[in-house]
Amino acid sequence: MEQGERQVTVDDLVALAVVLGVNPSALLLPPVSGLQEVVEVTGFGRVPAFMAWDWVDGVRPLTYGGNSDETTFLEFQLLGRPVGRRGLLGITDPESPDWSAARATPGQRLAAENLIFNREFGVREKLAELAKRRQDVAWSDDSDSDKQAELDQIHEEERNARGLLTYFAELRRKEGLGGNEGTDSGN
Repeated sequence: MEQGERQVTVDDLVALAVVLGVNPSALLLPPVSGLQEVVEVTGFGRVPAFMAWDWVDGVRPLTYGGNSDETTFLEFQLLGRPVGRRGLLGITDPESPDWSAARATPGQRLAAENLIFNREFGVREKLAELAKRRQDVAWSDDSDSDKQAELDQIHEEERNARGLLTYFAELRRKEGLGGNEGTDSGN
């Protein structure tokens, strides 16, 4: 690894961090964090070191210009942590067991509604992709057994997606969150 003869895998990174007694972040970024230092983040580009560290440590999303709106910030926090870890950070999470719409501020309620809406939107996009895929498979020249296997997989993915839509609609109803227009489980 040191001689550049092979790349470091994720398992290697974790093992090295354990052996060295540091968190994996310490091995991913150079040991600078000031406003003046700039680091390269693969897939994103050059950013001030403090922004890269905030992102790697899960403090805030890496965004162009360094700014993010509340929904982007909350989505970053939600996607980066399991339910039990979100509340520890004071994250507005309508799926968290300690979430209470009654205790939420109007901003937290709006953020929760936006998060659910964005998740529903993604699921609906997935359902549209699956419908196109189902049509492509039906018209393909594959053998009947191959077609059936692919159609069964598509059906399972569609069933899971519709289950998520039902879950989000129930979450909205249970928590008294708005914006539940069109949250039926079909597509």
